[in-house]
Amino acid sequence: MAPLSGAEQDDATPPQARRAGSAHRWLAATLVAAVFAALLARDARLDEIVLRLRGLSPATLAAAALWLAAAGFLRALRMRLLLTRGIGVGQAYAFHQVYNVVTAVVPAGVGEAASAWLLRRTLRVPLHHGLVALVVGRLLDLFVLLLLFLVVVLGGGAALAVGGDALLPGAALVAAGLAALGVAHVVTGGRLALVLERWATAVHAQGRARTLLRRALGVGAESLRLLPHRARLAGLVGLTAVLQLVSLGALHALANGAGLSLTYAQSVACFVVYVLLRMLPVQGIGGIGTTAAWWALALGALGVAADEAAVVGAVLYVAFLVLLVALCVTSLPLLAFRRGES
Repeated sequence: MAPLSGAEQDDATPPQARRAGSAHRWLAATLVAAVFAALLARDARLDEIVLRLRGLSPATLAAAALWLAAAGFLRALRMRLLLTRGIGVGQAYAFHQVYNVVTAVVPAGVGEAASAWLLRRTLRVPLHHGLVALVVGRLLDLFVLLLLFLVVVLGGGAALAVGGDALLPGAALVAAGLAALGVAHVVTGGRLALVLERWATAVHAQGRARTLLRRALGVGAESLRLLPHRARLAGLVGLTAVLQLVSLGALHALANGAGLSLTYAQSVACFVVYVLLRMLPVQGIGGIGTTAAWWALALGALGVAADEAAVVGAVLYVAFLVLLVALCVTSLPLLAFRRGES
């Protein structure tokens, strides 16, 4: 796989400026956390949140942890399919568990830098290659989730609140765009990647907008080159669908364990809205405030009352964070074992 044509040389930002930018992001994330936490406090009392958290039974937490662990194992298998260099399933599983915690707690922008370091340290593959594999994985996740969202909503499995149906055209458009890209990749026999690469080379890296366009085209070309063809691509999409359905079992278990009766189809719709909100470049430090708010808004899109949505959203934030940290800690020996082998 050819490297990105000079994209990594486009950023000549001095180290001092990068450190200052990182410090500003941490400060902004702290302020965002405080603001969102204050907004949530208007609808959710702390004692009610604590009561719901205490109401989560050990069986509920164990079930959610098992769903998340199973999904992590499937993600590890997908990572092995995407990376040309052989890696162990245990290593890929451990990386995903660490990566989940990092992206959940660090501010937007800092997470990408941290994941780049993790890729190099844990997967032992070229930096941009691993990053592109993550991009491809995210796009596959988004495509499958949007399809599931359209199926459960249009099929009547989950009803959206008034105004929530405005999400349907956007979801259909993005899903259709991703599908068209995949079809064009298959039909052209992979030549679409070469076209994007030529476009990236033709863009002169002068100014931030042009630099971002050049990088986007370059990453797009790398992503398409990483995708397999025909039956193998269908298998990759199928694997992504299975791992998403498995991971949604955790949300279904926790929401119902917190006293909110959600069907599995409603859990699908809730999670897709949450994922779309998480794509906004706004995140509080440690996910405080913002993550609970995204859960609350996602539940609100299903018609859940604002006070109930705020309480359950806070419970989901805490419960998922605890489970992710626990899975991360238990997976660390897999990384230590790998380092001992190398």
